[in-house]
Parts: sequence; C-alpha cells; structure tokens
Amino acid sequence: MEGGELGSAFTLLSIWTRDWEGSAMAPKGNGVIPNVHFHKKWQRNVRTWFKQPLRKKRRRNTRRMKARRVAPRPLGRLRPAVRCPTFRYHTKQRLGKGFTLEELKGAGLNKRYAQTVGIAVDYRRTNKSVESLQQNVQRLKEYKSRLIIIPRRCDVLTKKPEPKKEEDDKDKKPEDSKDKKKPAGGKGKKGVDVAKERKQVVLSKLVRGTTVMGLKSHCTIKSEKARVISKREKRFCAFDALRRARSTARNWGQRAKKAREAAEDAAVTGGSGKK
Repeated sequence: MEGGELGSAFTLLSIWTRDWEGSAMAPKGNGVIPNVHFHKKWQRNVRTWFKQPLRKKRRRNTRRMKARRVAPRPLGRLRPAVRCPTFRYHTKQRLGKGFTLEELKGAGLNKRYAQTVGIAVDYRRTNKSVESLQQNVQRLKEYKSRLIIIPRRCDVLTKKPEPKKEEDDKDKKPEDSKDKKKPAGGKGKKGVDVAKERKQVVLSKLVRGTTVMGLKSHCTIKSEKARVISKREKRFCAFDALRRARSTARNWGQRAKKAREAAEDAAVTGGSGKK
C-alpha cells in the first residue's frame, strides 16, 4: 500500500469514529436528513367540512318547524337537577337524563303518566342524598303547578249553551235568531278554532328555547356575613370528628352488646341484694 492510500484510509476511519461517537445512530449512505414530510398521495386523506354552517342552519330551521308543529308544548322534556361526577366537578350542577321513581313518588306522579306530560324518567338513577331528592321533588311540583293540559278532542273545549227562556225567544226577531245559529267561527267542531285556542296559551315562563325550566347559570350558594368565631367552633376538630364517627360505625354492635349485658347484670345483682 502506498503512502497516499494509507493516509486516506486513516482519514476515513477518523471521520467514521467521530460521527459514531457524536450521534445516536451511525449514518448510512448519503441520503437526506429525515424530517417530517407528507406521503406522496396525502391529498386523498384530507377531509373538508364546508357543509357545517348550512347544517347548523338546517338544524335551527328544523327546531323552529317542530316548535310550531307541537305548540304550545315545549320541544324538550323536563330534566332533573344533578351534580357532575368526580371530586373535581361535583360542585357544578347540570341537567340529568331523567327523574328517579322515588322522586316521582314524592311528587305524586306515576311513571307512565309522567312520560305523557313531558317529564323524562330514568329508572336506573338512584338518589344518594336527601337534598337532591327534595330539590327534584320540588322541581316536579312546580312543573305540575305550571302545567296546562289541552284536550285533543275539540268538543271538550266548547262550552254547552245555556238554556234560553221562552220569553226572550218571543221578543227577539227572526233575523237575530238566524245570526245566533251561525257558528262562532273557526274550523273545529261546533265553531271552535283550535289553533286560536292554542295560541292563547302562553308558556314563556316555563320554556326557554329547547330547555324546560332550565337551571340558573350563576352559583346559588349564599355568602354569609363576616362574624366572630365561637368557642365551640374553635374547639371543633374535623379529624377527631371523623375518627369518632368511624369508630361508632365499626363498634356500635359490640358496644350495644356490652351495654345490654351490663344492664342484665345490674338487674340480677339488684334483685339478689333486695332478697
């Protein structure tokens, strides 16, 4: 091997060792440094959403048409007030899926009847606190007080004509009697315009859009005024109170047994002493 070839071999070896030590992976070939690039036919994977605004408009028009069709009934159903799950969100209140059977029973409603008057029912949900049960029962009672039921039959809305006296009929002219025989107007039975009767029912206080008796957005917790801390509150220790409650829940059976045995022993010893 000549001197020039040997020098070039040592140069290549030093370059290879330096690149090997400085990088995590040895370079292979004289390729392009890898970086983020799309695939050759990446346009096939692109999805557009230009129809979103018109879909929003179509949904709004559909809700509006349904509101006119089912008027004066609301679009949605009455939902219960529930708490969000987990410790992080349990302070937030929102509308749930449906009322429990216990809540319906407290409000004096039946499961089948409640579903016919726009009340959502969820037999799977359970009440875990007295406060939530009372709140939803009061919510149902308020809904019942505001509820207006319009019969489906038109003849139910009509009032029966009062009996006319014979003297009044004799005094009236035949033209007046002909006018009275005409219907009161409208397309329903016995001269009752059902559409006009329905429009007179106003449920603006009960319905807000698609939500029936929605919850207030602001926090309902009332702030208390500043006051001096009492001595009893200063002596209170939350840790001790929890430990006492835990001990009572664990050992109430043993304590009741000991108290019962002590009472029996006292009764026996007291009876023998008297004798």
